[in-house]
Amino acid sequence: MIFETRIREAGFNDISLLAGLVRECFQDVAERFGLTLENCPKHPSHCTDDTELKRWYLKIGFVEGETKEFDHLTFLVLFMTYTL
Repeated sequence: MIFETRIREAGFNDISLLAGLVRECFQDVAERFGLTLENCPKHPSHCTDDTELKRWYLKIGFVEGETKEFDHLTFLVLFMTYTL
């Protein structure tokens, strides 16, 4: 069986795949050193789709604004703006 290798630029639709690859690649280090979300929240093994999505928006020119907590949500909401 022959596999063709292709390199292409990643896009918005690849965020979930890329976040999963980053998590998987760093998971063994996190386990070896006991790095958890609580004691090392910024370690790449804890990379989420949300983190990657935020980085993508920042890269294309959005600016972080305020964060707000809503009673019906289990996470903080970050408002971002883009100047046209």
